[in-house]
Amino acid sequence: MKMDSWPIVFQNVTLIKMQLDIAKAQFRQALENLERAPEEHKIEFMKEVGKILPTAVTLAQETRDPELEALIRQVQETLMTRRIFLQFRAILVTLLESK
Repeated sequence: MKMDSWPIVFQNVTLIKMQLDIAKAQFRQALENLERAPEEHKIEFMKEVGKILPTAVTLAQETRDPELEALIRQVQETLMTRRIFLQFRAILVTLLESK
């Protein structure tokens, strides 16, 4: 490798590190917001998490970062739990309204 290519490699590594840090921080904040939000606002935070997820998954596949992979699993579990809860609640509301 030529010496003049070193700055480019360093810049790429630095950029990936920054992307990882940003993705992790966004997930942590979104999960915290989701947990603290009143029930009527949780869907907004679920959408926020859903926007971050595709980029983070791609980044995790490229870097194999264990912390980001763990956060993604946590986000996916949280979203699935919330989605199941919301579906169950909608069914209950429908049943109660039909009586």
